[in-house]
Order: sequence, then C-alpha cells, then structure tokens
Amino acid sequence: MKKIVFVAGGSGGHIFPTFAVADAISNDFEKIFFTSRAKLDRGIFKKSGRKFHRIFSGKFRRYFSLKNFTDIFKIFIGVFQSFFLLRKNRPVAIFAKGGFVAVPVAIAARVLQIEIISHESDARLGLANRILQKLGARVLRNFAEKNFPVPVAPGILNSEKVEIFSNQKPIVLILGGSQGAAEINEKIQKIWREIDANFLIQTGRGKNIFAKIDAENLRATEFLSPQKMGQFLRAANLVVSRAGATAIAEIAAFEKPAIFCPLSGHQISNAEFLARKNAAEILRPENFSAENLKKEIEKILRDQSLAKILARNLQKFYDPRAAEKIAGEIFRENTKPGN
Repeated sequence: MKKIVFVAGGSGGHIFPTFAVADAISNDFEKIFFTSRAKLDRGIFKKSGRKFHRIFSGKFRRYFSLKNFTDIFKIFIGVFQSFFLLRKNRPVAIFAKGGFVAVPVAIAARVLQIEIISHESDARLGLANRILQKLGARVLRNFAEKNFPVPVAPGILNSEKVEIFSNQKPIVLILGGSQGAAEINEKIQKIWREIDANFLIQTGRGKNIFAKIDAENLRATEFLSPQKMGQFLRAANLVVSRAGATAIAEIAAFEKPAIFCPLSGHQISNAEFLARKNAAEILRPENFSAENLKKEIEKILRDQSLAKILARNLQKFYDPRAAEKIAGEIFRENTKPGN
C-alpha cells in the first residue's frame, strides 16, 4: 500500500485542518502523521486515535534568545529522525500544514527526493513556509488568486445544536485559539458585566481567570474539542477572536459576524484583508482597549443589519470542499494507487 505522510503541530489550528485533508484522501493510502513533541500536540493526537510520530523541532525566533542556540540541535535531531522514518516508510508524498515541525521533515524529504506540499493559511507567507519553499516544497496559499482555503474539521461542522443558556439574551463567543489569548480574557473580564448578553469564553490552558465566577450568563472553558467548538459557534450571535486563519474559516463556516483582535504580523494582515472586504470589524493592537471592545460588541449586537452584512461577507471565505481541493493537489498521477 502506498503511503502519504502528514506533518502538523504547534497548535490545533494546524492539526485539525490536516485531519480534514487526510480524511479527504482515499483509504487506499496508508496515512502516517508526524507532529512536534509539544504536550498540546501530543494530547490532540492521542484523543484523535490516530497513530503518530513525535519529531524534534526548533523555533526560529527573530529576536535574541538562548533557545535559538539549543533549538538548532533539536532541528538536527529532527532531521535525522525524519530521514530514518521517511526512508523506512517511503511515502509517495508529504503534506505539511505549516509550522516549524515541518522544517526538519522537509530537509530530510529534500535529501530523499520526496515531494512535499505545504499549505499557508495566512495572507502573508510565514517563515516556516518560506523555508519550505526554498527546500522545493509546493506551497498552496489561502488569500491568494488561486485560492486554497483552510479546511474546517468535520467534527466542528457535524456538531449538534444545544441549549447553553436558559435566557434569550444574545450569545457572545470569545475565542483565543488553542493557546488562549490572555489579553482578550483580561479585557472581557473588565466589561462582560456591563453588556446585556451571555458570554461563552475559551480561555486557553492555564488561563481561565473566570473559574471562580458563578454567573448564569457566563461559561468559561480552557480548551474546546472540535465538537464543542461547533456547538458554541452554532449558538453564538457574535464572535470575538484573534485573527488566525483557522479561526476565521471556522467562524465563516457558521456565517457569524465577528470582531477580530489581531495579535501581530500575519494576524494583522488577515484581519485587514477581511476589513477591506467588509467581512469583519477589527480592533488593531494600538486600539485594543476594554472600552473600545465594549463599544464594538454593543454596536454589532444593536445593529442586526450590520451583523448580517458582516456574516454574509465573511461566509465567502469558507469553502465546504477546501479539504478535497488540497487533497487533489496531493493526489497526483504518481500517488494514485496502482501506478
């Protein structure tokens, strides 16, 4: 049986779309997964029930840090790990969902002359994908003329509708990504009591500053499984989120109005692209205060016409066949069974 290797790690935003792409490929192929040695990645893979290999990898920091030196050795170890695993399994292709865990795998793939295809979710090409491109990878891009949108995990889309609050107030969903967003949590902590709405908050691991609050209109959880994410998105009337591409695709899939609070770099590029398309409201880092966030939330909750316009325009950035579209790029003549 021919094999395909899938590489993803660093966040749920890399891993869950990779699962969607893998599931879109025929079971005539054996699917092998590589991820980083991070605790979060290991936890997601173990819960998924998929077999996986943990690869040493390092992060390229564009500022001084002693970890830049130690991570060089991790990359070398990761290259050797990848080389022996790839030579043992001899996959016909490798799919990488960005992230630094893909770098040692791509170096080994270049030596072994194995085709590698990567996906860039963001409006701006990330450093890991720029390195992969120099190593000969084909990089499929979201927010591009030939567009390859971010796949949304089936577990999110297939979630059922559930009643979360007993009252009829609008629901504001706060998302910080799998790593959480302490800054958003802190702003919401200051203002949620002043807004006539229910609040669902995904805080990130170890960042639940709402844990001791007992209120009928607030629910906070550190991490959301795909099913829970889908349930919360289905219930929400408005979403406040960082501007990672996976979060954008998930919110778009449920056609919800959103306020994006980008952290920096690629997130700002993503959010500004959407703002130009009248697909979201954004609060740039220099304007991100509790008072401004409160004003934006109340504005959209009051103005249902605006909410519908934003939601309808954002929905255009979701493609229900995104996984199949990417899988089609992997599924070339040389990867078809029997060839």
